[in-house]
Amino acid sequence: MRFFLFRTIFINVLLTFLFFSCNPASKRPEVRKLINGHTTAILFLSSGCPMCQNYCLTLTELYSEYKAKGIVFCAVFSGKSAEDTAEVNTFIQRYKLNFFMMSDPGKKISEELQATVTPEVFLISSAGETLYKGSIDNWLIEPGQKRTVVTEHYLKDALKAYTSGLPIKIKSTTAKGCLIE
Repeated sequence: MRFFLFRTIFINVLLTFLFFSCNPASKRPEVRKLINGHTTAILFLSSGCPMCQNYCLTLTELYSEYKAKGIVFCAVFSGKSAEDTAEVNTFIQRYKLNFFMMSDPGKKISEELQATVTPEVFLISSAGETLYKGSIDNWLIEPGQKRTVVTEHYLKDALKAYTSGLPIKIKSTTAKGCLIE
């Protein structure tokens, strides 16, 4: 009887350990708090970044399309870009951003997700799994060098696939933009 009790306790402890060590959300407590059980598009933005300013219309359109499908959008102002709240508020009003905003002056969220530039996006499932990370699309070739026509819509394609129950074909791209400092 003692053996079975010991074995049951051991198995429960092992399963608990495996769950928490394999569950991506448990390794990222700030992200877990941010997504709060919802599939979330986390958008790292900076009010002083010209690329972020240029992407506001695209992000607003995606938000309008996918909020009804249960996707939460959250703009994160991380590091130095979060320090000037008046500048952030002016940016939000000027570009009519009406999705959730988060200030991350200590860079906890950007460090957990390993975000390095703005704009950089992460589509995180309600379970904390990173479904897509990287660029919004392929408009920006390098800072200062842009395409005249966007041919790849990475975030939109990931959102469309996810909300349709299809696999996301491109799960990661390299974001280019202003450094998160």
